[in-house]
Amino acid sequence: MKYLLMIVGDRVAMSTPSPDPERQMKLYQALADELSSLGKFHEGAGLGPSSEARTLHRSDAGEFSVSEGPFSESGDVMGGYFVIEAESMDEAIEWAKKIPLRTAAKIEVREAPD
Repeated sequence: MKYLLMIVGDRVAMSTPSPDPERQMKLYQALADELSSLGKFHEGAGLGPSSEARTLHRSDAGEFSVSEGPFSESGDVMGGYFVIEAESMDEAIEWAKKIPLRTAAKIEVREAPD
């Protein structure tokens, strides 16, 4: 079963550069390598700055408007993701705990279609 592990955090904290970006990337790569070695890695990536995002809004009439930035009333934004293979939600959660977060953040785990 595929699972999407979404890294979500405060907009300001997520847009603050890592004090050691090279080390941070090595930590993420190590997790991706571990997952790959077990045949559990599908894909993963960090996302561009939320300030460069655009959000499409669809009206009840079916018309679209576009606004700048992410649409999030809570102030949280998605910073990156992993798509993994796991036998269960519990296993996916255990992998999510290994994501090397550098700030206080959340990881939302959802089953993803094959």
